[in-house]
Amino acid sequence: RLALFPLPVTSPSSPTEAAAAAVRARRPWLWPCPMPLRALRSVAVALLTLASHQARAQDVRQPAMAVDTIAFGSCNKPWKPQPLWEPIQRMKPQVFVWTGDAVYTNGSALEDLQDAIAEQNARPEYTRFLESSGAYVVGAVDDHDYGVNDGGKDAPGRAGRIKAFAEFLEFAQTRTGLDYGNKGERRAGGGKEFPERDGLYSEHLFGRVKLILLDTRTHRDGYPLTLPYWVTKLRIPVLRKCWGTVNTVLRVLSATVYALIEKATGRSLMEDGDMLGERQWEWLEDTLRRSAEAADKGGGGGDDDAAFHVIVSSVQVFTTNPFVESWGHFPRARRRLVELLTKYRPKGTLFLSGDVHFGELIDGSAGSGAVRGDSVVEVTSSGMTHHAIKRPYIGGMVLRVIKHFSGHRAGKDYYAAGTNFGTLHFDWSAEIGPCMDGNVHDANGDVVLTTRVCSKDGGRDVDWLALHESRKLGMDTLTFGVVLAALSIVLSILGVTVLRLCCGKTNKFKQN
Repeated sequence: RLALFPLPVTSPSSPTEAAAAAVRARRPWLWPCPMPLRALRSVAVALLTLASHQARAQDVRQPAMAVDTIAFGSCNKPWKPQPLWEPIQRMKPQVFVWTGDAVYTNGSALEDLQDAIAEQNARPEYTRFLESSGAYVVGAVDDHDYGVNDGGKDAPGRAGRIKAFAEFLEFAQTRTGLDYGNKGERRAGGGKEFPERDGLYSEHLFGRVKLILLDTRTHRDGYPLTLPYWVTKLRIPVLRKCWGTVNTVLRVLSATVYALIEKATGRSLMEDGDMLGERQWEWLEDTLRRSAEAADKGGGGGDDDAAFHVIVSSVQVFTTNPFVESWGHFPRARRRLVELLTKYRPKGTLFLSGDVHFGELIDGSAGSGAVRGDSVVEVTSSGMTHHAIKRPYIGGMVLRVIKHFSGHRAGKDYYAAGTNFGTLHFDWSAEIGPCMDGNVHDANGDVVLTTRVCSKDGGRDVDWLALHESRKLGMDTLTFGVVLAALSIVLSILGVTVLRLCCGKTNKFKQN
């Protein structure tokens, strides 16, 4: 394997210039060499590449450190205050995972995304955390990391957006003093040449913790009903802030109509959508298969002998809430996912997710209502700078929706409404074997939600297929009521906006 050279350390004149320079910086692939040796170098590289594909299981570097704490969080607006970095640092994480929406943009162009990334990289709270904690930073890409709200494979210029976000993650390594490849990372997605990458999915090995980051955007199919991209990129004052609400309403309407059709005919019309793309599916199966083979060897499986499998999906996997983006809107893809989990039974399985602007613990039983959250299979932490309950006009409505759709939670009140972040704490000396505590913390760093997953049982006793079948998205009277209310709000804002624009033009005409 060829090592990537680290970025040079310089002393820029300002943090903003430093962030922008780091975002634009490129790393050389190969060492310089004289002209006569270039042909020999090309042959050598080709042979090394062929050998690496033939022995993928050996293309792993065991990290020098074993992790005790992993922190994670999502939904972070660069222009808002970011007080959570201080309590996150107090947890002393060796790894920090962005579980989606690390940045937000003020537009949908690639330049808007690059500006948002540069602004986040220049935030003093963030840079202090990177420099002080030395945490290894990785991340899963979500729609706002693409710069397109609710975007999927239809987002234009995906190669440039992937490149920008990948460089955002690499910038974090330059500030922590770490470099990719030194902590047991196995990359995927087409290598380093960004125009050829097919996504930002990756696998990371930290001691006996296998961290699997999925890309649920680059190849995700579109929803049956959604606003086209050319509409969402229109910067109409006030109204452009409603595009997300409109898409939510359309998403719920399509899920409701499909649920009614399936109930009447017994045939589902939502079975065609995909989340990952075929190459990522093949990579994921290979990752889980190697873990299963290592487990069958009774602890002698080398690098892939993981006690825990932490799978990161930027959107929720097992929610019953039809208002949020989730795997539930793509049941064929989720069934394929649970079939892989059923086939390979990875030890200590826990999903991490973000996106929804609140935190919750999602139960892993086919029913619901675990007393202490002992059967949790998914921890959601979302809202580092903002949360759903404080949204103007609809905050109360959002809270009612959260409380109503509770069948997937490990207890009706197992949610966190304020800004929050998450941690995983590993107990390697537990009497029953290694265990990890999945926590959601409030803005002060206090634990508000917690669950425990042990390597001995986690993932082995979950009926994944039954769980999938029990989490189908449905509809009820509340759904209709919320949809009608949301439509009323959107139409009201639309009417006010049109009147203001018309009145403004009329007054200007009269003045002239």
